[in-house]
Amino acid sequence: MDTKSRRMAKRLHDLRLIYALYGALDGLSNSYSFLKYWIDLALTNSDLSSSDVMHELLLTPAGIAVAATESITLITLAMLGNYFDDKDKNRFKRYIATVWPYLRDVIKGSKNTYKGLRSTLQMMNVLGGPDLNSMLVPASLCLGAVAILNRLWMRRMQKNRKDMMKANAVLLAKIQDAHQLTEEECLRYRKQLQLQSKNTRIAAFGSVALGAVIDSLYLFVGTMFLAPVAWPLFVMMVAFSAIYAVSLIATRLYEEYDYQRKLLITEAKVELALSNKELGPQIVELLRELQGISKQLAKLSDSKEDLLIRADLEELQTQILQELDEKKGVLNAKRQRLQSLSTLSYSSALLVGAKNGLAAYSAVASLLFTTATILLLTSTPFPPLLLIVGVSLGMACLLGFIIHSLIKNYIHNSRQKKKQEHEPYERLEDILKTLKSGIPDVEELNLDVEIDSILENGMVVDPSPQFFFQEWFEVVRSFFSGLGKGSKSVDYTMNPFQERDEQGHYHDTPIMLGVTVFSSLVYSLALALNALTRGFGRTPPDQVDVPAKDVKKSASFGREEDKDQPDIEPYIDEPELLPLVPSADSSIRESGPASEPTPDSQRPKIPRSFSLSFFPPLATSKTSKKTYSKDDIGIGMKPKQVDVVSSNTIRGLM
Repeated sequence: MDTKSRRMAKRLHDLRLIYALYGALDGLSNSYSFLKYWIDLALTNSDLSSSDVMHELLLTPAGIAVAATESITLITLAMLGNYFDDKDKNRFKRYIATVWPYLRDVIKGSKNTYKGLRSTLQMMNVLGGPDLNSMLVPASLCLGAVAILNRLWMRRMQKNRKDMMKANAVLLAKIQDAHQLTEEECLRYRKQLQLQSKNTRIAAFGSVALGAVIDSLYLFVGTMFLAPVAWPLFVMMVAFSAIYAVSLIATRLYEEYDYQRKLLITEAKVELALSNKELGPQIVELLRELQGISKQLAKLSDSKEDLLIRADLEELQTQILQELDEKKGVLNAKRQRLQSLSTLSYSSALLVGAKNGLAAYSAVASLLFTTATILLLTSTPFPPLLLIVGVSLGMACLLGFIIHSLIKNYIHNSRQKKKQEHEPYERLEDILKTLKSGIPDVEELNLDVEIDSILENGMVVDPSPQFFFQEWFEVVRSFFSGLGKGSKSVDYTMNPFQERDEQGHYHDTPIMLGVTVFSSLVYSLALALNALTRGFGRTPPDQVDVPAKDVKKSASFGREEDKDQPDIEPYIDEPELLPLVPSADSSIRESGPASEPTPDSQRPKIPRSFSLSFFPPLATSKTSKKTYSKDDIGIGMKPKQVDVVSSNTIRGLM
């Protein structure tokens, strides 16, 4: 999508007028479909036409009052609920924006459940199954209630998860903005990590599976009854619909897994950033020790006394290299976990392709339903060949996008294997070789800047390729869906203008056909622009904008004036805390691996005065203040270079 189109979508999102227009039209459509749902439910086991009964009901004073009250209420709530922001400071606006999606879930859940069960029972009757039509009403009411509760719980869980992702993003920005962190401060930050409990994650998969089963009955079974077809073709379409239903369940489960994975990615980034703050200064200090050892080794001669000193220094050098290797291993393990979470497996790529294929088929199915609506207005039967072509095209889309996703994932993984040969921590090996070699470059190394750059590069991983097929197919689906909804809204609002034929059924008049064309165009454009704006104009659910005010500047981190500032309020959902990465002491004698400190008995027996002559205690360096823009969030601050003890100083101390 080009930049101009994205800017247009972003501008529409900021204005929010398209949301208000969509809300008004959606409220009118829902008022018609919800009233129609109750009439269908009441006439399930009757031979009467629900459309004709609804027409006659809307001509009575009571029917007009009910329809007007329902329509005004739903249109107002939908328009305000879509226009207002759930983060608005005004309590009323925030309440309306929060309540409307739940109310819409109640309407959609009950209506879609009934239609899905009705289509399923019709399919069973055609296939020679038992006659269960008498069970349709109680089954649809019970399953509809379950579907409503499931939708409400799922929406709340998803909102809580998005809040967790934002909290983790703010936490990451605070960590990276800090100059340095103590072990206690790192532990405090780890306690603020937001994670879903295991029970919540398992329940989410069950909820998604239930919703997918109900939606599959509504989305895929209903298309088979648009036109009568021969028995072999009907069986083939039943098989295709079963494949679509299974694919929908699998892709919905993958979508839930994917959102859980994205929350884990925010947690992995925080863990890696904390390890950078913990181990970075220790790595710099150990490298300075190696730097001093390299300088001293270069000055030693072949005398007996110097050979003894060389042996002690080389033993100390070996131990420091071991400690550096262990700390590098800790950082590399955390980065590998982040990279693994950000990369799709082939099974995940297959499900991503299936999801895109189903999105394409939903656009095709929407076109079929729209065509059926238009043919109904012109009293033309739906051609069976068009139905067969549409269902077959959906299967072709499903297979095509699966193949496309697998190929793209294979290409990406092949490139990743080549990039791993130049992973960021390999630069640390180059520094170690330089320090051990004793070549003149050792004087030029700026360890603070070098290590800071390595750790920053380690925070960057190459995720799997992202595609926007689903967003574009949603735009297409919404456009064709608007054509059908526009026609139904005219039938609902201009009900008295309909005429009755000889069989007692009601049809649109010529004046209504002209209004229907205009209404369908308005609906189609509004729904398509709404899908375009939601897909490309706003921040995706897995990305979080971190406002600058949410990031507590940490130039004086840990000082007394910061201790009174409130931390991020934890979201209570049984967070599973990861173990704290141990921090080693800065002393030469007491520094050890991050996992297990080395006992003093295993240290080389070097006099304290001797080691201090090479590696005097570090002085605290002053750091300059730096102003960050919103694009700099996530990049660690670089302290000024700490002066390294010169060779003259070492010589004087000896």
